[in-house]
Amino acid sequence: MASLVQDVWLGWDPRLRGRRLAPWDEPRVRVLFHIDAGATLDDAPLAAFLEALAERLEVVAWEPRGQGASAGRFGPDVLDDARRLASDGALRWGSLPLVVGGHGLGGWLALALAAAPGVAGAFALAPSLAGAGPEPSSPLRAALLAAFARAPLAVPTLVVEGRERDPAEAEAVSQWLSREPRASRLATGGRDADLLAPPWPATVASWVEALGAAEGSRGA
Repeated sequence: MASLVQDVWLGWDPRLRGRRLAPWDEPRVRVLFHIDAGATLDDAPLAAFLEALAERLEVVAWEPRGQGASAGRFGPDVLDDARRLASDGALRWGSLPLVVGGHGLGGWLALALAAAPGVAGAFALAPSLAGAGPEPSSPLRAALLAAFARAPLAVPTLVVEGRERDPAEAEAVSQWLSREPRASRLATGGRDADLLAPPWPATVASWVEALGAAEGSRGA
């Protein structure tokens, strides 16, 4: 279990609800985790996943605008909020190597954020565009496409997805991976929701810790 579990308020306008978790031992990596559309930090599977990660890592997760207890309206501004969280985290909680991650739509937000300054890597669990709006031209989808219109990432990324998923979602991942030579894809049996359950918290934590160790050795 995590030794620290605290609700935090991210105090810009609109105010967003987050949760910070940390292990007993001094963590060597911080994970900024983006939850799926429609989820809240109090959902039991998600809460258990975050606590399992926090046995080894510091974790900051947040509810996007208009979701859970966060104010505002859900839309393309969530991408700007994510960038601000990545840049402001060190000022608020101290400097640690930063890895961004997410589940569902949050997985795409994390991958979009992977090019931000100071990000050491990104992971996406069952990245899904379902929460970004039904139309390809929806504002949030357009914001994500704009974020991906860049050179290939210079940092490692990991995508984990179940084989029992919508073919359109799997194809979107395939197209993204084809442009990212440093990306890895791990396919497993089951549904997207199963990726919040064991053994995936431990698998993700090991991958993140390896990134953090490599980042620390470069900074030494």
